[in-house]
Amino acid sequence: MSTTLIMSAVMLFWIVYTIVFYVSTRNWVVEDADYDTPAGETSAAAVDGSDRA
Repeated sequence: MSTTLIMSAVMLFWIVYTIVFYVSTRNWVVEDADYDTPAGETSAAAVDGSDRA
């Protein structure tokens, strides 16, 4: 019985934690990130390194 209560409490904690995290971060956008873009490169190439060998 006590093991069931402990496991239920842990699962409930993670569900609540996930919901709170989702709600608090749902307005985050990639465009808000401040990336240092070298001159002449697009921001996507600078971020993912796709133009590097």
